[in-house]
Amino acid sequence: MQVRVVQRVATPARLRNAIFGPLCRASSALHSMPSKVLISARPESYTQQIGEKRKRIEDMFRTFNPPELRVIESEKQHYRMRSEFRVWHEEDRCYYIMFDMSEGKAAKRLKVATFSVGSVLLNEFMVAVMEFVQPRKILKDKLYQVNFHTTLSGEGMVTLIYHKKLSEEWIAAATEMRSVLKSVPSCTSGVVQVIGRSRKQKIELAHNYVDEVMTVFGKDYAYRQVEGAFSQPNGGMCVRMLEWAKEATQHLGHTDMLELYCGNGNFTVALAENFRQVIATEVSKASVQVAQHNLQKNNVKNAEVFRVSSEEFTSAWKGETQLHRLATVDFQLLKLETILVDPPRAGLDDETVQLLKEFRQIVYVSCNPDTLHDNLLKVADTHTIKRFALFDQFPYTDHIECGVYLERKAEAGAKHADQLQTTEGVFSQPTQLQQSSEVGSSRLHEQHPAITSCASEQQRAADLSSTTEQLPGSNGVFSTIALGKSGTAGFQTQESRKRQRQEGRKESIAGGSETVEGKEGREATLS
Repeated sequence: MQVRVVQRVATPARLRNAIFGPLCRASSALHSMPSKVLISARPESYTQQIGEKRKRIEDMFRTFNPPELRVIESEKQHYRMRSEFRVWHEEDRCYYIMFDMSEGKAAKRLKVATFSVGSVLLNEFMVAVMEFVQPRKILKDKLYQVNFHTTLSGEGMVTLIYHKKLSEEWIAAATEMRSVLKSVPSCTSGVVQVIGRSRKQKIELAHNYVDEVMTVFGKDYAYRQVEGAFSQPNGGMCVRMLEWAKEATQHLGHTDMLELYCGNGNFTVALAENFRQVIATEVSKASVQVAQHNLQKNNVKNAEVFRVSSEEFTSAWKGETQLHRLATVDFQLLKLETILVDPPRAGLDDETVQLLKEFRQIVYVSCNPDTLHDNLLKVADTHTIKRFALFDQFPYTDHIECGVYLERKAEAGAKHADQLQTTEGVFSQPTQLQQSSEVGSSRLHEQHPAITSCASEQQRAADLSSTTEQLPGSNGVFSTIALGKSGTAGFQTQESRKRQRQEGRKESIAGGSETVEGKEGREATLS
């Protein structure tokens, strides 16, 4: 058996965030609950609570005149794949507790023996761990918290957090407990990871991850989920979210997609086959590594994940900076027309909201209807909602997740084109663009025969008008593109621009062909 002992795994602040972050987030969620902390599912009240959520969202977003809200219901119990419990010690016994924050500032401790909102496997782990720990002082002494992470694939992970240094004796006892956990009825894979944590210490028996499998429209997608990192807690609802997003984007195989906040590649992996190419960004180094693993595991060849912020990518895309991490991106060949965002509860900042307006299609997955509403108000003049969904990620709470698919309004697209300067333009890379487009169209046609394959790049080039815009090339030099009524872009060749300069014509768009290099110190902040 593999045992991995990691010393000084993080600074005290980072360690506290890794260990107690999920608990703090859970506590924040409890503060927003209208009633006591949710320990038991209430199937008899599900219809009423989902009806109240539907009404709230329909009323809140009525001003946008959206299409009919699609309400995607959750399993009524055993839907949550992961959870964290504090451990309370009383005399020679210990037990799981949760804190009820609903009765004023004083937190009320509630014993938790079973947890019907958690998966069946999670509940079996809870019982098995507590029964094993109780008579063994080495495991019970100064045990502070237990985190459970289960999967639809039948794998599981248990993290025990202590206020003491973990010894070889602890490793021996935890190894024995791991064998017991593998034998619980719902552990169909026989794969269980046990992790011990204390200050500046981490012991893995045998790994710090589980491998999940999501079946989306009959196709299996493999996802590695790392201990302490974010993953959708409601596994069944995550599958439904992926299905909704795939349906919304199934007709976009001739274009490219930019994804911000990609995390472990949850949407990246499943949606890649709907596009010619996918560029995904994420600031967390650990998440980028896992996302890259998931792309490789699923044999996704047309998607890349880059460790940059949305602001950094936008700056590089517009030619304002050059980033070493984006050196492999050939902006001249990208045809980014769709953007997918799945931001935290705070929503999108103003700069990112403005970025949305640059795209024909927007896929916005939100865990906070309030910030979603605020963000949509700022793009309402350019885009209209075509699909609208409510995902009941957390039944019996007031928490609501939404999915919105928007398309640019025709009049907004025309106004955008009118604001651009006029010059002549042709495709600088017709063969490469045509080949990439035809591959994407062929793939889309195989998956969705009802969707007609897109026209070739030469045919679209014939429809181009003379309105132009400038985008950065891979070397930081602007390339002029010509935009037609449909918004399709063609790149102007270097020879064409040279000929224009020789004829005395001036490039009219501000900024010229000057390059601006990014500061190395900015990249260093992510190291």
